[in-house]
Amino acid sequence: MLTWIPTAADAAQSASACFAIAGARSRTEVERARLDYAKLPVSDFTRATDVKRLSLLRITDQSAREWILSPPRGCDLNTLNSSMSDPAIKSLVGFLVETDRWDQAALHQILDRIGWPTISGYGVEADRTAFLIVQHALNDPPWQRSILARLEKLLGRRETSGENYALLFDRVQVAAGLPQTFGSQGECHGASWEPDPIEDAANVDKRRATLGMPGMSEYRRTVSSTYCHH
Repeated sequence: MLTWIPTAADAAQSASACFAIAGARSRTEVERARLDYAKLPVSDFTRATDVKRLSLLRITDQSAREWILSPPRGCDLNTLNSSMSDPAIKSLVGFLVETDRWDQAALHQILDRIGWPTISGYGVEADRTAFLIVQHALNDPPWQRSILARLEKLLGRRETSGENYALLFDRVQVAAGLPQTFGSQGECHGASWEPDPIEDAANVDKRRATLGMPGMSEYRRTVSSTYCHH
C-alpha cells in the first residue's frame, strides 16, 4: 500500500486554497461596508453620521484582516509565509494594502473636518477605530508620528485611551529602530507571543499600569491565545 507523505509544496497549496476561501469572505464584507459608506450623504456632517462613517471604517479595517487574524479551521498559519508567492495569497495581501489606504484616505477627510474623534465627543469605539487605522498605516510613518503627538495631548484629558497611545508609541519606536516602551509589539513563535526588545524592561509593568494596561504576563497570555496558532 502506498502512503502519501505531504511535501512543503503540498502544504503551500493547501494554505493557498484555504486562505483563498477565507479571503473571499473578507472581500465580501469589505465591499458591503464600502457600499454602505457610499450611501451616506456626502454633505451630512452631523455627529451621528460621522460615527456611522467611523463604524464602517472599523468593519473594513477588521474584515480585510479576518483571513489572517481569524482563519477558518484547517488554515495552517505556519505555512502562510511559505505561500506568499502564491498568486491567491499575493492577491489577498494586495487587497489588504489597498483597503488600508482607502481607510486612511477616508479617515484623513474626517480628521480634517472634526479633528480627532474624542471619547467625550464621539465615543470609545470611534476613538478606537481612528487609532486602528493609524496603527495600520505602516506606509505613512510621518502621519503616525503626527497622530501620536496629537494623542499625547488628548491622553491627559482622557479623550483617548491609554492603550491606544501606548500601542502607537511602541509602533513608532520600533519603526524607528528603537526599543519599545510599553511592550506591546512583538511576534508569535509557534503558539507563544514574545515582545520585541523593551527599554528598561524591569519597569515595564509600572509604565503599563499608569495607562490602565495589564501586566506583561497577562498580556502575553492574551495575545498568544488570540493571535498565535499551533
